[in-house]
Formats: sequence, C-alpha cells, structure tokens
Amino acid sequence: MSEGPPKNPNLIVPAGTQVVTRVELKARRGVADRPRGALGEVVASPLDNFHAYRVRFVDGEEVSLHRREFAIWRERQREEATRGPAVLEDFEIYREHVIYRCVVGSRAYGLEHEGSDTDVRGIYLPPADLEWSLYGVPEQLEDDETQECYWELKKFLVMALKANPNVLECLYSPLVLEAKPIAQELLALRSSFLSKLIYPSYNGYVRSQFKKIDQDLRNHGEIRWKHAMHLVRLLLAGIVALREGHVPLSTGEHKEKLLAIKRGEIRWEEVDAWHLYGFPSPDSDFDLRGVHVLPLRDMVGLDPGRETIEVSGMREGMELDLVTHDVKKFVGLLLRKNGYVLEQLLSPLVVHTTPEHEELKALARGCVTRHHAHHYLGFAGTEWKLFEKERPRRVKPLLYVYRVLLTGIHLMRTGEVEANLEKLNESFGRSQLRDLIARKREGAETSLLDDADLAFHEGEYRRLVSELEAAHEKSSLPEQPSTRAELNDYLVRARLAAR
Repeated sequence: MSEGPPKNPNLIVPAGTQVVTRVELKARRGVADRPRGALGEVVASPLDNFHAYRVRFVDGEEVSLHRREFAIWRERQREEATRGPAVLEDFEIYREHVIYRCVVGSRAYGLEHEGSDTDVRGIYLPPADLEWSLYGVPEQLEDDETQECYWELKKFLVMALKANPNVLECLYSPLVLEAKPIAQELLALRSSFLSKLIYPSYNGYVRSQFKKIDQDLRNHGEIRWKHAMHLVRLLLAGIVALREGHVPLSTGEHKEKLLAIKRGEIRWEEVDAWHLYGFPSPDSDFDLRGVHVLPLRDMVGLDPGRETIEVSGMREGMELDLVTHDVKKFVGLLLRKNGYVLEQLLSPLVVHTTPEHEELKALARGCVTRHHAHHYLGFAGTEWKLFEKERPRRVKPLLYVYRVLLTGIHLMRTGEVEANLEKLNESFGRSQLRDLIARKREGAETSLLDDADLAFHEGEYRRLVSELEAAHEKSSLPEQPSTRAELNDYLVRARLAAR
C-alpha cells in the first residue's frame, strides 16, 4: 500500500472498488476505531473530489472518507460478473495509453529559470473496454509530483474546438517529447482548430482574471505578478493567433518586459492598460469598431446593403458594442476630417486585420490636416455639456473630455494619433488625470466626483480648449488631405474585389 498521497487525486474512483484506509479512523458518531490499512469497498462516489466517498467495511459499517484518506487495493482477481471490471489503478493504468506528450509552461515560453518545473501535457487514448465500461474513464489525468497532465482524446478535441488556450498551446508546443502516429495526424490538422473563438476564449479568460487581480489588490494589497505576467503573455499570443494563424509559445521580443512584470518592476496601472483609451474600469464593456465592404450587387440593386451595422449585447459573458461602416462611408468620413474614425483605423488594439486594412491605414495618414482641430474642439464641447448636465457628476464623462482635448492637441503638434489618455499624460504630466484614471480603474463606471473639484476641472477644460486653439494656429499640418485620388482608387478596387 502506498503511504503517500494518491498519485492522481482527480480520478473519480467508481463504486465497487476495494480500498484500504491510509489513516487511522477514530471513533465518531457511533463508528468504531479502525487502524490504518482497514479493508473496505466504495459504495457511493461523488461527482468531484471535493466531496467525500461512502466506504463500507467488511463488517458492514459505513463511513465517509475523502480521497486522500484511502488507497485503491490492487487486487485484480475479483469476479467481474459480481464486482465489475478489474480495479482501476490510479495513474499507472492509463500511462501506457498516452499518445502525445509535450512541454509547455515557462520552458516552452522561454521564461524559465534554474528552479523552473518542467510542465508536461498531452493526450491519452483509453482502450475500448475501459471507455465503454459502466464506469467510463476520467477526462483528465494529473500527477502533481511529475507535473504531468493528460486529457482523454475526445475531451481534448472538444476543448480544442472551443479554442481553449491550454490545449491549443499543447498542439503548437515546439518541445514534443512523444507523438505516436495517431497524434502526428492530429498535429498535421492543428490549424483547423484556429477560429475567431480565440478572441472570446483568450480575452474572456484574461478579463475575468484581471478583475480578480484588481479585487486582490483592493482587498489585500497584493498582486500575484507571475500570474499577471502569464495573462499578458496570453493576450499577446491570442493577438498573434488571430493575425497570423498560429499559436506562439515563445515570447520573443516581449520576453524582457514580461520578466519585468513577473518581478513586479512595472506598475500595475501600466500592466492593466489594455483598453484603447487607457482607463478601463472592472465593469467596462468592449467597444468594437470596424470597416466592411458591401458586395457590388448590393450597391447597384434595388435594395441597398447596410452602410452601417450595429450590434450590441452579451457575447461569451462579455458586453460588446459593435459598429462597422461600409468602406465608402468610412472613407468619406476620413476625408471630412473626422478624428473619431481616424482613431479607430489607427488603433493599436486590433481584433481582426487584412492587407486591405493595412493599405487603408497608410492612406489615412494622408488625410490628417490641421482642420482636425475643429473635430476635437466640437467633440470636447459636446462631452463637456453632457458632463455639466449630469447630476451627480461622474468621473467617466470628465475623462472623455480630457482625452478628446489632449488627443487633439497632440495631433496638432506631432501629426500622430494617440487616443490612450495615460500615454498622452506622460507628456502632459497632469497629476489630477492620474488620480481620475486610478479612481475609475478602482471603482465602477459610475464613480462620482466631489463638488469641490468641479471648479478646478472647469478651469482646466477652458485652458485646454485655448491650448488646442493655439496648437491649431501654429500647426504645420497640411490644409487638405493629400491622398484623395489614391483613396478613390482603393475604393473602386475594394468594391470590385467584393463581387
């Protein structure tokens, strides 16, 4: 009998399995003392190993035992007709059926150190007599001592089809320890598991975990920096998977920054700043913007296609707001000096891209003129009026006022589009903005302002409006767009290609 913990604590032991106690059982609720090594039989199994088993001893007495309190009695000679199939043997009975083994974790990511574990993951294919038995087989095998985890083949495939990050990384690991012929067939098909489900799968998990880190920070003042590093790594991997069609495990150029996060050398605010505007709160939604191309038949037929598509609601546990314009309407807005669509097109946070998107981005830079200042002045005025009308006044609308004005000033001075308020404030250096961003991040979308601060913010608003007007007067940006003819050619080619 093994004296240590069960080698696979996640295996559900079926009823009918003979077991021996690992611990001495003291008398409790009328149950007699029993020494370690007492023989019994599982008569009822829980759905998971957080709950207890019901074990009957040879004298007919029953007790509740947790998995750590008993070991499986390895007797194979019992009659199958009355006791069911041969007794399961924890981890070992399945090890010979492993068809694929690879290394994941820090060693595959290039983030290991001398004391790093070697995390082995893979797939096992159980024999038919166990798969089809009354007791079935476990979906997952784990051995904490050896850092091994294997998924049953069907379970693995289902998870891969749902773009589960763990199994996709298993398929794309460069460190393969073993791959039997049937597993090699699966590796040859691995690109078939890549789909747009990567976005909700990766992003949904990371978003939920970032909320937990925020809660830990507020409640305990602590951050698990290693966990935060891996969440950022997962986001980067998801972006590459969506853009390039493969799942990277090596962190490449991001290695040093990720290790700096792990060491706690980068502020949490910077790690958390993944939304475009740089001030998401834990309950922020996801605003998605894009461009589509209506087919030629929708442009020349009786029933025109939809120039603008708007969709909102819950998707995969996330609140999404999607707006996308037909390419002609989008190009028209660019030429009319609309800074909002310029920000969307040049956003660094891209969910889906194409060569046509890259070409449009290049052409859009020729649309930037000094008259974009009028867009930002008007936009800021509208946001300020909305802020003034609110009772009570919230932090979020005020941050939009600052964001619009600083984006406009920065554009007039540099010709570059920057919509992230935290990055903008690195050059503007407004301490009150850092405080407002922190308040919104720590609280909810409805975080409120104190009345004592209103006079100060009104003065800042008027001062920044004047600063934007002055930047417009001094700007060296052109008066008119320089790429109108190229955009016309682009539009025609895009429309013809969509026939």
